[in-house]
Amino acid sequence: MGVASFLVKVFASFIAVPGCLHLVVLAGFTEFPPEMRMPEKLGVIGVVEGDNYYVALMIAIGLLKLSVPANIWLIKSKTISMLQLLIALPGFALVEYAHRQLTDPPMPLHEDIPVFVIPTLLAILALSPASTKKKGN
Repeated sequence: MGVASFLVKVFASFIAVPGCLHLVVLAGFTEFPPEMRMPEKLGVIGVVEGDNYYVALMIAIGLLKLSVPANIWLIKSKTISMLQLLIALPGFALVEYAHRQLTDPPMPLHEDIPVFVIPTLLAILALSPASTKKKGN
């Protein structure tokens, strides 16, 4: 594994942090930090905190984000990498849409960096050729 490939895997694995946060908030151990403005973002897409759709969405988001490092370091499946990419593209597009709809005050542009970087890293992981090692070499 080259240094660049290793760094892509490490940085993509950081998505587990907000994934854990989604699940911990759902379990009631803490709340989203106010600067994340989650109730406002969810309101943009019509999700109300506490309803069944909210619970399902938080579980799905949390588990999908946790599945990224699990696949990178343990499972190592190109099929799962491709599925994660196909789920992430519209998901992060929806996040960007919600960010742009918040106008009072508007979301700073630097907070959109992960919205573009994470799908790019997932695309690199999903579309890069699988490393092949030959025994004896």
